[in-house]
Amino acid sequence: MTGMVLPRLIRLFSRLLKWYLEELVFKLSEKGVAVQRYGNLVHTLLLTPLLVISAILVRRLPLVHRSPGWGLLRFAEWFFSERTFRRVLLPTIRDLQNEHIEALAEDRVWKARWVRLRGSMAFWSAVMAQVPVSVARKLYEFWKAAS
Repeated sequence: MTGMVLPRLIRLFSRLLKWYLEELVFKLSEKGVAVQRYGNLVHTLLLTPLLVISAILVRRLPLVHRSPGWGLLRFAEWFFSERTFRRVLLPTIRDLQNEHIEALAEDRVWKARWVRLRGSMAFWSAVMAQVPVSVARKLYEFWKAAS
């Protein structure tokens, strides 16, 4: 229900604001102020930003989104060595991001969601496969240093 009420309120607000600006321009022109030809400019400069701001506040949509896999990228970069990160995990994350962007470019939201889920699962599978290798490598380095 609120999804239908808020757009109506925004339209009502914009109509009231438009009416107010038209009255303002009319009253100023009656007093001899030459604003008649600038009426549309005043309307555009004041009304458009207010409508955009109100739409953003009502919907509370972020203007910029982080790419999918951003948190996974930070985790992998911190947890694994640079070599493992570049060779194993970074290609998985890049595939996820590229496929997600392609799905969104084609306006296929459900495919983008599926790609995101599938990419996250592929990333964590690669992490689980890489952990024993990384642990074995560290143990070998400690053993070699101790000898």
